[in-house]
Formats: sequence, C-alpha cells, structure tokens
Amino acid sequence: MSQTGFVLDAYPGRIGLFDRPADPLALLREVVARHTARISFENVDVFLGQPVRFDPAWVAGKMVVGRRGGYCFEQNGLLAAALTVLGYAVTPLLARVVRGMSIDAAMPRSHMMLRVELPQGPFLADGGSAILPRPRHCR
Repeated sequence: MSQTGFVLDAYPGRIGLFDRPADPLALLREVVARHTARISFENVDVFLGQPVRFDPAWVAGKMVVGRRGGYCFEQNGLLAAALTVLGYAVTPLLARVVRGMSIDAAMPRSHMMLRVELPQGPFLADGGSAILPRPRHCR
C-alpha cells in the first residue's frame, strides 16, 4: 500500500472530507478541523507496552483502516502525509507543552505539530490537539 494511494483513497473518507475547497487556506482549515473531530487522541499502545511505529503505512493502517486514534506523533505524521499529497509544503516541528504553566516554563520538546506553507505565509497545524483545531498564522 503506497502512502499516496492510501491517503488519496481512504483518508478523506475517514475524516469525512468529500468536497475540497479550492482555496488552499480553506482546504487546510477543513482538513485540520475534520481530522481533529474524527480521529481521537489516544496513547493506549504506550501504556500497554506495545511498540510505537512511525512509518506512514503502519500509522495509516492503525488510524484509518483500524479506525483508532493516536498520539501527537502519529496524528501529525498522518496529517503531514495527507497534506503533502494534497500539495502542501509541510515541515514537522517539535514543541513544548506549557498548558497550565508559565509560558517560559522549562519543559522538554515533547509534542509534534506542523508548519504548513501557504501563499499567505506559514501556518501552524496540529492534528493531535483539540486545543489548536484550526491552523494559526506564524509570525
């Protein structure tokens, strides 16, 4: 199963994306909103001591075919693959989670999110967090 074939064939159905807006920003917003609404955040495998894999075919099999959720690295890996197939330039980023803490709290970079390049400039997208369901413009 190729990453491209899988994403084009199964991912849109998994997230309920049947119409694609022509505007790149509108499509990005639609994909991210549907992804976060339809694919839950979960880290069950980690607690069960099961290996976590990041290769696109395995993640897609788990989250799309198996209709499971995943944690941020799986979520955003799948989202990055889908956005790349849709023609976006995507860069994975590591981020610090500081929710409920001071913005300058010394936390490790333990969260993955995505930088997506658009004609309007770069945007942040996060398929693994209901906190940031829509892309935000980077400054």
